[in-house]
Amino acid sequence: MGRMSLFLIARNLISALTAVQVAATVSPTAVRPLVRDLALRRSASCDTITSHRIARLCAESANNPGIEAAFRTEIDGHAPLQELIPPRNVGDEWVTFVWFGDDSTTDVELDAPLPPLGNARYSQGTRPLNLLRGTHVWYRTERLPLDFRLAYSFRVASGSGAGARNAVQPDLLNHGESFEGGSIAAGFLAPSQPWLTRLAGVPEGALRRDSLFSRVLAQERTFTVYHPQRTVRAADAAFVVVLDGERYAVELPTPVVLDNLIAKREMRPAIVVFVDTRRWDRQADLACNRHFADFLVRELVPVVRRATGLTPTSRQSVLAGSSLGGLQSACTAFWYPSTFGNVLSMSGSYFWYPMWPLHEAGLSDQTGWVTSLVAHAPLKPLRWFVATGTFEGDGVPENRRFRDVLIAKGYPLTYMEYSAGHDEVVWREVIADGLLNLLPARAR
Repeated sequence: MGRMSLFLIARNLISALTAVQVAATVSPTAVRPLVRDLALRRSASCDTITSHRIARLCAESANNPGIEAAFRTEIDGHAPLQELIPPRNVGDEWVTFVWFGDDSTTDVELDAPLPPLGNARYSQGTRPLNLLRGTHVWYRTERLPLDFRLAYSFRVASGSGAGARNAVQPDLLNHGESFEGGSIAAGFLAPSQPWLTRLAGVPEGALRRDSLFSRVLAQERTFTVYHPQRTVRAADAAFVVVLDGERYAVELPTPVVLDNLIAKREMRPAIVVFVDTRRWDRQADLACNRHFADFLVRELVPVVRRATGLTPTSRQSVLAGSSLGGLQSACTAFWYPSTFGNVLSMSGSYFWYPMWPLHEAGLSDQTGWVTSLVAHAPLKPLRWFVATGTFEGDGVPENRRFRDVLIAKGYPLTYMEYSAGHDEVVWREVIADGLLNLLPARAR
């Protein structure tokens, strides 16, 4: 590179820094048009907009001042927009997320577990919405499978300078079910979730909080025990342990799912223990932790069995978890198959390896520690239900590799993929699929 090129680069850099300094000293009212102009530059011309409805709005807005209000009325209660892809749909649809801002809105981003972009290994962070030129309509279009389901929200920036505000907002145009302050979107062919709301005539089971001091962990540990209303006979009883118990017992409708499945005689009656992890170091507890496995098997399970009087066999016992909870379920059952003969793993973190995430370099060479463990060990008396979302980036090939090893070893396995990400809005129903598979009330 010549001296003149270096001089030009330096001059441009100094000019850019000077512009930043000037922008930092001007008044908020002067900064707002600059920020808004950045958003305008993200807005595509009408003929390049993917969504047919947004493209039509773009074309009509220039000559019809009232079209924006009419569009808001049209989409209210029908967001996000869903459009089939011409000329021949091949299993996907255009899904457009819309936010109506005002003159103070400077930026809007979509926060959702979407498929990774390009060659990215996993989906990370929010994605920006475009501002439709000449309107207050912010939009983003994604190509998603017809059977997708996801939870989402918007991050909305307003104002500038000292008065700038950033807020997480649900979709005000989506009048469907909310989820933890956000909204839920589902595709045209998204599978139903029939077990999440209490069915007519289904009685409510009992939940009892309890705790014990773990000598293995040197800590007091809390858990919740679920008892169904239906009488549980010792000969028919099943036993289920669910990790991340605070989430599944309180914040997700798992007790309702259990009530429905048992009352409708779809699932074997069971005592279910929800083991808490949030108050402690969850990442350490659930990363194939042998001490945590010992706590579950040698301390928690005997205490619960003595309290309930039930002694189910390993074939009637399930250990369930999602993400790292799925990983720990697999490790614990593999170490103690005489206690847990069934594993229910949802989006299990099978990329994990010892010392993760301290050694990110060389990740692809170190993943699959549990997969390797299972591959090189003798066959254990275990049954598996393994599920993962297809939007999970690197998590998908790791779960598929784990599946392939289980099949090659000859393990009884049910494997499931769903059009979603690392998302509890899907896990809350997938846990029902797993229990129906592993503990059916009738032979299937």
